[in-house]
Amino acid sequence: MKKQIIQILLLVLFSSLLFSTTYEDGTNNTGWHLESTTQDGNLVTTTIDNEEGNIVSLEVNSTELFLGGYSWDGNLRWNNTQEKIFNIRFKTTDRFDIVLLVVNGNGENKYIHYYESIDLDNTEDKRYISLNQNTRDGNWHTIERDLEADLGESISKVNGVLIRRANIDVAFIKLTNNATTYEDGTNNTGWHLESTTQDGNLVTPTTDNPEGNIVNLKTNSTELFLGGYSWDGNLRWNNTQEKTFNIRFKTTDDFDIVLLVANSNGENRYIHYYESSDEDDTQTHKYISLNQNTRDGNWHTIKRDLEADLGESISKVNGVLIRRSNIDVSFVKLTSQLEDFGTLYEDAQDGTTDGWSVFDNTPQDATITNIYDEEKRSKVIQLNGDGTNNGYQFGGAWNNYNDKIVKWSMKCDKDFIIYVQVKTQKGNRTLVYTPHDSGSGKDAQSSEIFHGLGALSNDGEWHTFARNLEADLKRYESDNELLYTKGILVRGDMRIDDIGLYTSVNSVKVKSANHGVTPGVAFTFDDLASVSSWNLARNIFQENGIDATFFVDHWHQASPEQLNILQTLRADGHQIACHTYSHLSIYDPKYDNEEDKAEAYLQDQVLPAIENMQQDGFNPVSFAYPYTRYTGRHHAKIKRYLPSIRAFLSNTMSIDKISGNTLDDIKAEMEKVKTNKEIVTFIAHVIVPEGEEQTSDYSIKEQKLKDIIDEAKRLGLKFYRFDEAYNLSKIR
Repeated sequence: MKKQIIQILLLVLFSSLLFSTTYEDGTNNTGWHLESTTQDGNLVTTTIDNEEGNIVSLEVNSTELFLGGYSWDGNLRWNNTQEKIFNIRFKTTDRFDIVLLVVNGNGENKYIHYYESIDLDNTEDKRYISLNQNTRDGNWHTIERDLEADLGESISKVNGVLIRRANIDVAFIKLTNNATTYEDGTNNTGWHLESTTQDGNLVTPTTDNPEGNIVNLKTNSTELFLGGYSWDGNLRWNNTQEKTFNIRFKTTDDFDIVLLVANSNGENRYIHYYESSDEDDTQTHKYISLNQNTRDGNWHTIKRDLEADLGESISKVNGVLIRRSNIDVSFVKLTSQLEDFGTLYEDAQDGTTDGWSVFDNTPQDATITNIYDEEKRSKVIQLNGDGTNNGYQFGGAWNNYNDKIVKWSMKCDKDFIIYVQVKTQKGNRTLVYTPHDSGSGKDAQSSEIFHGLGALSNDGEWHTFARNLEADLKRYESDNELLYTKGILVRGDMRIDDIGLYTSVNSVKVKSANHGVTPGVAFTFDDLASVSSWNLARNIFQENGIDATFFVDHWHQASPEQLNILQTLRADGHQIACHTYSHLSIYDPKYDNEEDKAEAYLQDQVLPAIENMQQDGFNPVSFAYPYTRYTGRHHAKIKRYLPSIRAFLSNTMSIDKISGNTLDDIKAEMEKVKTNKEIVTFIAHVIVPEGEEQTSDYSIKEQKLKDIIDEAKRLGLKFYRFDEAYNLSKIR
């Protein structure tokens, strides 16, 4: 277990956040295309790399592939006006041309080409950039480029990237804002002894497995600058915007990493980072102990808020000085990102399970192991036993008085219980977190207080949770006070990582529908009994260019007429999806919420329904729970067969009579998704034709449906099938 303790002076907590947009994360987000809206021609393959995890492999040695688009690709352009820092991680042995499609301040198209090395002349609209490194060696390389600096003029928007002339593997492509990389592991010739004196052959670029490109600094008997002092005019970074220092390094030597900054009065200040330090602060020098084993020969990433560490405002950051050690450096950069401030107790990167123990080993053979997780691309802790019958402890004597937000990441597809042990003014309390949409609170006879993490928290995917322990305590004991946190207990089989306590948390990534997609609507309709009404409404969908999704239950009871209608709807472009075998809820007495019943539900209600549909030539990929009731355990089992699952989550809205949602309510929801670039899923059943009485609560009048469609068109919303909406919006 690696303990990474970041003690932060909380004088300055707020600065602009580092925003970023990921366009490729190695899982193929279907955005690659040959040109305009042409598909990728099977040139993009998702695969797994031993080092990187999920990647995409592009076969473009004889063609070219776009991600995003030119000015004329209206639906494909990123139109990113905020983020001008281009990030790509790739490997190849071929010559390549990576082209950024941008628009300058005058609205003119410009093209920035990145090669390994080039001898081309720049033109009015094209800029050619040599990366000047061995980026064709078949190893992974991360490139981070300031597009405006490379173009030499302002950029109003970034529209996409074009890759050509190479077979190339890509781990990620993204745009970020307010980040400056001063060292990326390739030796950018900025290191020097003092003033403009060169580094004296003390800087050696090399490679490390799995870091890739690094530089080795021989500074055990001297010191090296990256950037400069106030008198190094041509060397100073003069960075007035980014005050968070980021470095990744490894060493076995004592070290002194010094940040060269100027305060708001223009006076030089020096922030020293040691593993441990007993130096006294002076007016100009501040000494910070990292308080962790950063001299163990392993890679460590340090992120520091410089203003908080200095204890006063900073007008500019001018450079970094490293001395007294032989040290390997993967990157040095400044960002404006506000990180989590507090104590990280476990990130598993040391490869051990130190600090963990089994407190309930009945039945026996419960295990705690440190493993590499390909999806997370890092080491994590794996707990294996007999589900919640076994228990595991981490910490217990933290006695942390300062940090009152607990944060952790976990991946689980079974039941679990997380216990956070705290001391309060009224004695010991245990805050209990379970995979339910809500908690049961505090029992008068118990010291346990129950909260829900959501019914999909055990859906087999990675989730990050951050809980304000004091708020969770006071929700049910308003007159109590949290004193300190001791540790956590876990019941259940799972992978868990990044366990910490924090004073301020700013980096929890929450999965939501807001994915920067073209905002839109997915119309879904349920039940075999509604089929004839869908047929009567065919013209509504056809006239408005809508591909809806129809979830069908009781397929084994479908009449020939109903099957003909479903075949016709499919031919119209609609999606025909699965709604279980006999429309039973997961909470039906036959299928209660116990773990073994989830498997029974799959075997009885899902797999036979799929088989019946396939026998009639339908191959469903989407599923909807009857009565919208769901759990993560059911999700984890069902998505292996039907990957797109509709549950009643955010951006899901019933438009049937029974919901009570008025047309104004529905219009307001569509306004919201337009603003947030989201997709709303509407749920209905029977469509009642004009002139007929609406006798069922599970129905929508034809005119109301038309009004909703008209409003969606007025707002410019796109119409999606459910599987398209699910995959784009990442609702899980």
